[in-house]
Amino acid sequence: MVDACIDRHIESGRIDFAQDISNIVPALLSLELTGVSTDRYELVAHNHHLTSHLPADDPRWAGLALDLATERQMVLDAVEARKTDRRKDVISVLLNARDKGAPFEDQHIAALAGLIIGAGIDTTASVLGATFAI
Repeated sequence: MVDACIDRHIESGRIDFAQDISNIVPALLSLELTGVSTDRYELVAHNHHLTSHLPADDPRWAGLALDLATERQMVLDAVEARKTDRRKDVISVLLNARDKGAPFEDQHIAALAGLIIGAGIDTTASVLGATFAI
């Protein structure tokens, strides 16, 4: 994934490691791991970057709330898709899991997947940022 990010900028001879790698790779990895489409990875990366850094009174929260709703719908769509197309991803595992014999509800699966996406972006971006800072 890092190679692909670099390849997107190699012709220009310029790259911003923070913007072009450490903001992108964690979103791609987290979405892949959970089973959510990577088609809108830029939106997801942007959402999680802003939620980590915006002050509570920032006016961008209004637009961010809409983008987060879009992201939640992406996760719910992935849950629905995995019901008929199981893969080796977190959503598929959660669809097979049982709690005291009962399957998890779609909303719970989506919430758990959303937590993994957010945590994956936050921790991976921190590791990548520290690596590139060295």
